[in-house]
Amino acid sequence: SCWPHCERGADPVMRVIAAFAGYSAVALECKITTGSSGDVITTTPDETCCAYQTHALFSIVARNLPAGMTWDMVGGMVGITACTVPAEMGACDDDPAHVADEATTEMMSAYICNNWDTCNTNGMVSTGMAAQIGGSFADDAGLASFCAAAGLAVPAAGAETTTVAPVTTTAAPVTTTVAPAAGGSTELSGAGGLGVAVAFAALAARVVV
Repeated sequence: SCWPHCERGADPVMRVIAAFAGYSAVALECKITTGSSGDVITTTPDETCCAYQTHALFSIVARNLPAGMTWDMVGGMVGITACTVPAEMGACDDDPAHVADEATTEMMSAYICNNWDTCNTNGMVSTGMAAQIGGSFADDAGLASFCAAAGLAVPAAGAETTTVAPVTTTAAPVTTTVAPAAGGSTELSGAGGLGVAVAFAALAARVVV
């Protein structure tokens, strides 16, 4: 089964090519967040990469909000009111709540940083109010953000990176249902969506690039 936020490529020709080439997965559309006020979508090689990008991104955002904004407020705006990290992938924190804890964020970010050739945010699509995320996590900015969260230096251009195996079990991915904020939904919308846009706009200037 595919990670809840991603959809397998539907091109049958690519599936056949991947099968003969020995690849274990075809590119997936990874929907980090979607809603009436904007989408953030990347293309990943597998479910693990999609999950790591999603959980690490929200944790980094939660830990780098501008003064005057709290994750309790912003997280509620996007409907994150319960832990979203499957138990076999890591754990959530209490502060900021419901996002990957520091150890899990570092592990996931290190995986992305060390496997950037395949697990990257190049070509990230971010629209509407969520477009501000693109400034902090798309392309080279994403590499810098994830490597910084892992405490790693950005690999030099053309340098050979070390492939790090994901820390997961063979169990099927756990789907965590995120309860919507009271009276709302898990989509970015209205004033809440605007607040998130403001937060991400400020974040773009705060994340290490």
